[in-house]
Amino acid sequence: MPTYHDQLPVRVAYNGCYILFREARANLRATLKQSKRTDQEEKDYLQLVKVLDEYLPKLYGILNCVSSAELLLKTEPMFSWRTTLSSTLFHTSPRISLPTLSTELNFALLTYAFAISNLARAVVHSLGNYETERAISDTERRAKDERLGFAVSLLCKAAGLFEYIGKECLAEWDRERERAIAVGLSCPRPPDLSREVVIGLSKMALADAQTLAIRKLLSRAAFENTLTPGPPLPKSHPSPALVAKLHLECAASFLLGTLSS
Repeated sequence: MPTYHDQLPVRVAYNGCYILFREARANLRATLKQSKRTDQEEKDYLQLVKVLDEYLPKLYGILNCVSSAELLLKTEPMFSWRTTLSSTLFHTSPRISLPTLSTELNFALLTYAFAISNLARAVVHSLGNYETERAISDTERRAKDERLGFAVSLLCKAAGLFEYIGKECLAEWDRERERAIAVGLSCPRPPDLSREVVIGLSKMALADAQTLAIRKLLSRAAFENTLTPGPPLPKSHPSPALVAKLHLECAASFLLGTLSS
């Protein structure tokens, strides 16, 4: 983790806030390290989301203080992150160090969006194919429908975060990057900080959310069809034309996301 004590001289009134910021970042770094060493099936994405929920407001506080000149930078801070969307020969994400607080904000928000997406997938995985289980009660099925709806909301939130990064945050990072390069600092652009890639991730997360929403819409009909398979369609089945249209929209979003990235 970078040390900022000599880079961000703070007024006495802000010492406590700055210490809390450093502690929150240290906690985030420790959580990410632990997650990297944990098997895929045992990763605690909810814990990572909670840690980021605690860290991001403090990071925004530091950014606001710097922009209003309440905190002054002696030198440009450097932030070290592992890139998520690139790997080396040995399939490990390379670690890069880049200048500017904007770099920290973008990587933290990206990590937040990925963590929320992964939490949604973990929720879906825990449900199994519940709508085709003959022994499931209506109450249990409805409860799992609610969990599926929770996963949909998580993916929608992730899609919004990716879009916000791509349309708002990266524009500021580009300006800060140009400023850093102008004073002789190295600031390469990793694929994670490409607008096209991040917008593509937004479209794909939204398509995933809609796919799950369709599954939730068909849940009751799928259960009834399990009990009495074959034609005609159960009365609870929504309009086939509507379902087809929704699936086509999902396919289009996946395609646009792939082309964008």
